[in-house]
Amino acid sequence: MKKEVFILGNENELIDKLNSGLRDIIKEELKEREKMSKKPTKEPMLTRADVCAYLHISYATLHRYVNYGIIECYKCGRRSLFKQEQIDSILIKLNA
Repeated sequence: MKKEVFILGNENELIDKLNSGLRDIIKEELKEREKMSKKPTKEPMLTRADVCAYLHISYATLHRYVNYGIIECYKCGRRSLFKQEQIDSILIKLNA
């Protein structure tokens, strides 16, 4: 963080300097958060259709598994997403 020294003539100058400084800080934070949100996730996510095709089950069965807590569902807006790793671990448990 850079330090700045300035001499003020009145209160309005102080308020203007503080406002501009805060704007700069907020802009930097927003840019940093934008960079963080654009990073791709390492773990692939599956849609409901992907999971049903992968497990050879119907949408109703998948819905039941989610309600019973067998499969964990992640919501992104109206989309239901599932972690590939969790689906694979469920298959291993069922086949064991």
